Amino acid sequence: MNPISKKIIALLTCSFLFCSSVAAYAARPLIIDTDAAIDDAIAMLYLFNRQDVDVKAITIVATGEAHCRPALRNIAGLIRLGNKSAIPLACGRDTPLEGNHQFPQWITESADSMYHMARFLPKAKSPAAGNAVALLTKTLQQSKQPVDIVALGPLTNIAEMIQKNPAVIQKIRMIYMMGGAVNVSGNVASVEPARKNNAAEWNFYIDPKADDIVFRSGVPITLVPLDATNQVPVDNSFYQQLIKSLPNTASARFIYKLFTLNKKSFLSQHWYFWDPLAAAIATDESIATIETKKLRIITHPDEMSGATVVDNQNGNDVRVCTRAEAKKFTHVALQTIMHFQA
Repeated sequence: MNPISKKIIALLTCSFLFCSSVAAYAARPLIIDTDAAIDDAIAMLYLFNRQDVDVKAITIVATGEAHCRPALRNIAGLIRLGNKSAIPLACGRDTPLEGNHQFPQWITESADSMYHMARFLPKAKSPAAGNAVALLTKTLQQSKQPVDIVALGPLTNIAEMIQKNPAVIQKIRMIYMMGGAVNVSGNVASVEPARKNNAAEWNFYIDPKADDIVFRSGVPITLVPLDATNQVPVDNSFYQQLIKSLPNTASARFIYKLFTLNKKSFLSQHWYFWDPLAAAIATDESIATIETKKLRIITHPDEMSGATVVDNQNGNDVRVCTRAEAKKFTHVALQTIMHFQA
């Protein structure tokens, strides 16, 4: 080989290594904290298909919609479906830090079966329950870069971690969380009228003490409340675009089957892309209009428990997604799920 050829090969090799290192750096580390609801499943498949994030751990908040054991089994199947391997899983406590709020039984039963979609997941060995707080802490401590957390359920795990290991918040770049209702009504009473709480959103209603701890901690927060998610309904237009996209990946086929089997239920019960929107904003903030507001969590009385209120004197700075672009969200979501092979 002549010297010029050797030099060209060396330059190409250096260029390739440089590109590889840039790509590795661009894939920022991320933790998913989830209650394993069906919209969480869509959000996780979306994140698995992103090239710009690297999911380092998944923690299950068992105060949320699904119970620990079925959630572990279902998420292990989702990881295989998304062609991911060796993502550590662990469960957190199944009771709030304070109080006894919980999701209705029909919701937990639906989440445990992933709306009857669990049977379509690849078989995967269900891991031991583990300890979510320990996994969160370890993952943050061992990361060489600041870590993003996408929180898709109640904040029990994150609050307990902050209580036990407050120093680790320095390793968190941002928490993108789906929860709360700032300038719109909550959705607790609309699901369970007997609870008479029109102010809170379900994730924040379940464990208001945990919400308060996280908001007061000083950790950077980007909140995706009902204000934004109300603008991305599950409607027939999304389903039709899904069909036109000709699902050609395992993730896409799973989501297509989910919508096909549950189309009537989703469209009749006023569903929204709650958690998928939070996941999408975590990777593309241009989907949302974001304003910084001083927010406070109300913990009592029960009729207001979990409410997020603007309080310019006692509130904490939070980046609030006040609006969402539905068309852009649909484009980003479908492009990610359809075009990256799973």
